[in-house]
Amino acid sequence: MKIMKVARRAGWGVADSGFSSLTNFALGVLVARTVSAREFGAFGLVFAAYLFVLGFSRSLNTGPLVVRFSGSPVEQWAAATRAAVGAAVTVGLVAGAGLVITGTVVGDPMGLGLIALGITLPGLLLQDSWRHVFFASDRGNQAFLNDFIWALVLFPVVGVMLALDEASVFAFMLAWGASATVAGLTGIAQSGIVPRIRHTRQWWSRHRDLGPRYLGEFIAVSGSNQLIMYGTGAVAGLGAAGGLRAGQILLGPFNIVFEGIWLFSVPMQVKVLKQRPDRMVPVSILLSGVLAVAALLCGTVIMLLPDAVGRELLGASWTIGREVVPPLTVGLVGLGLIMGATSGLR
Repeated sequence: MKIMKVARRAGWGVADSGFSSLTNFALGVLVARTVSAREFGAFGLVFAAYLFVLGFSRSLNTGPLVVRFSGSPVEQWAAATRAAVGAAVTVGLVAGAGLVITGTVVGDPMGLGLIALGITLPGLLLQDSWRHVFFASDRGNQAFLNDFIWALVLFPVVGVMLALDEASVFAFMLAWGASATVAGLTGIAQSGIVPRIRHTRQWWSRHRDLGPRYLGEFIAVSGSNQLIMYGTGAVAGLGAAGGLRAGQILLGPFNIVFEGIWLFSVPMQVKVLKQRPDRMVPVSILLSGVLAVAALLCGTVIMLLPDAVGRELLGASWTIGREVVPPLTVGLVGLGLIMGATSGLR
């Protein structure tokens, strides 16, 4: 019975991440097929900025929420959720304002993309927070529904945009972020919890023993990937940055598995520690093994893709994208190997 329960949670995690990754994958493919290689490089840098702020928010807000309050009484859980999600919106407002200001200085095409991201960043972080909230409270089906709503809004909007020949980095980012905002607001109705921005300072103060450490971990592991994207753009140009982003998009199927398992693994490990602490190490080893093998298989399949299929997906960005898949795969295998230990330590 317990095995079936874990399998159900994992199934919802993979299904939810599938929809979430589908929106990102579809967006990347559409941008690659409709804009120049230089504009696609600008898109890659804008998306890297989003991923960096997202990791920052998760480290300070939903990370401590999941670790400290999974399985807590309803009232305590609701109060913590209001504060943590409100703090995520605060990050979105502050960072979003900074991106808008930066975008006005940088100029087109990257600048306009940063402006679109800045405008919609509070909604993007709100939507992401609900995913962690729902999985930590054993409501993975609600997380799936929320991501489905995001995709349901995004695809028609993009269809209209393409029909009107309004394809640009700014338009794509605005459509993507606005549809996420709709899903984020829907999450308030799903959860019955209204975020409290005014509790941000109290939340960060109460969990200052965890947040900065999680932030350091993020910068060391994932944040460095975003810095590499900017370094590539600065040294080799926007075209090379676009190729690097193309390689990351190609490995999207693995990210579905990784995100899906990560969403439910930390809440599960919290419960394992409370109920069967002797099972912590075996569960951690199993998680690492599954993810490392999945990363290796995914990278191998992509490296074997025919050129015709790759060009159909990513256009001119396919050539460079394919070249960076092998080293990216090695990195993802390593990331998978440490994932079990990371969730266990948390």
